[in-house]
Amino acid sequence: MTLALAAASSSLLLTGCSPLNPPPSEVNTAATTLAEAAQEIPGVNAVTTDIREVEIKDQVVRDVWEITVRVDAESPDTIETLQNDLGAAFSPADLGAATLNLRLNFPATDSGASVSLRQLDDYAAAAAASMRTVHGITSVSQSEFDTGLDLMATPRLDVHEAVSSARQLGIPHLPEDAVVATTWVATRDLPDTTVVATADWPSSGLLDAISTLREDPTVTSISAAPPSEHTVYPRITIESTDPATAVATLQAVSEPRSDFYPTRFEITSPDGTGTSGELTND
Repeated sequence: MTLALAAASSSLLLTGCSPLNPPPSEVNTAATTLAEAAQEIPGVNAVTTDIREVEIKDQVVRDVWEITVRVDAESPDTIETLQNDLGAAFSPADLGAATLNLRLNFPATDSGASVSLRQLDDYAAAAAASMRTVHGITSVSQSEFDTGLDLMATPRLDVHEAVSSARQLGIPHLPEDAVVATTWVATRDLPDTTVVATADWPSSGLLDAISTLREDPTVTSISAAPPSEHTVYPRITIESTDPATAVATLQAVSEPRSDFYPTRFEITSPDGTGTSGELTND
């Protein structure tokens, strides 16, 4: 089932799921109501609504429905107001047996990166509006499972600069213990890198080491993350054809004492060999 509506400055496409198990009429009605409500908001360029049965661990849960509403905004100037307008427009809707999955997208402009939000809340909108203006950030999105933001960076954006910007412009807007993850996609000369930063981790010394490792031609990937619900230890994981050099770079780091457990590292190489350990604390 497909329904298309058009307006002077926006368009709407409503897509349904498989006719073998169509959603209940009240879910179809809810999807149409949400889409039409979004369509009426100034600053909305396009709306797409999709209805699907919920999947948990790749298994379809029969007769449990999810309505995905994708709203494409005309301008990033409305980041901090459009999500409030959508919240007000959506609140009267009766979703029936469905849950709402939002995708609120703002285009990149000369003033900054594209933005994608997943929830209607002020903190993420404010943080994204600030972070999109950082030179070298190409996209900003709200984390799918954790509180915080995911950033994509240009290859040569300095690691210190990226983390410093996150701490000054992003994290202050976010809830306590929120994180900002910055990813640098691999190039011919630089490794795939992701650094997940909190207000006080990674330390300056560890950021120095990550910067050095990014310039090491034997390193193919770097991932650094603070403690999470899965582990109390901060971790840095590296793939390198020369693990010994990577170990030496990390062992030169002396972490300041903090509330964190010592940072653990794991280094692997293509031949299956590797090593692990912990950074020392002052």
